[in-house]
Amino acid sequence: MIYTELLDSFHNLCSYHLFYLFVWKKINSALEHIFYLALVYIFVCLGVYKLMSIRHIPLNRRFGIFYFLKAIRLEYFKWPSKESMDRVLFITSHPDDECMFFGPVIHSIAQNLGSQIYLLCLSHGNYEKHGCKRRSELWEACKVLGIPEENITLFNCSQLPDDPNIEWKVQTIANIISNTVDSLDIQAVITFDREGVSQHPNHTAVYYATASLCLNSLLPKGEYLFLLLTQQI
Repeated sequence: MIYTELLDSFHNLCSYHLFYLFVWKKINSALEHIFYLALVYIFVCLGVYKLMSIRHIPLNRRFGIFYFLKAIRLEYFKWPSKESMDRVLFITSHPDDECMFFGPVIHSIAQNLGSQIYLLCLSHGNYEKHGCKRRSELWEACKVLGIPEENITLFNCSQLPDDPNIEWKVQTIANIISNTVDSLDIQAVITFDREGVSQHPNHTAVYYATASLCLNSLLPKGEYLFLLLTQQI
């Protein structure tokens, strides 16, 4: 009888041991999966942080000419022939965009191609009631960048106010761009990327307007370049 009880106790002990061993293996496997998932999550977070890190760069660096010169890597950019870039139009939303986002490109085109550069600015930049001051600054900036005063077109359209909370109509912008391109016999257009570089709604509206003209073949035929600046941080 005692032997039988001892044998039963031993069997029960073995059963409990196997059960705990089975549970431990399952826990171990679950922990391993959690570890790998956490690792993947960390890498994804680091990737997103890298993509969004421009938001944490001080404004004086984020929009500085030399910062964007490095960001868009103009030193590695192979420009098209001068014949296809003889008359270049830059399209911006507000005064100061030409310096903050396009300064290196304007300088490079002027230095490397000697093109006739035009600027189409679609608003006076009066969001903070400094429209007159920003207009004056635009003219001064264009002198430094090498854009003649007669090549500057500054719009003051009630439908395109400098306000990130007001939607700019793509068709309105497209009509202005199309008329400007035709009247100036423009060969190349340079404007914002899809994100507007700084994600300003007025900037992205300009991109979609210009892109719509290209997609609908409403820009002049011939050797035409449509160049969108993109961030490569």
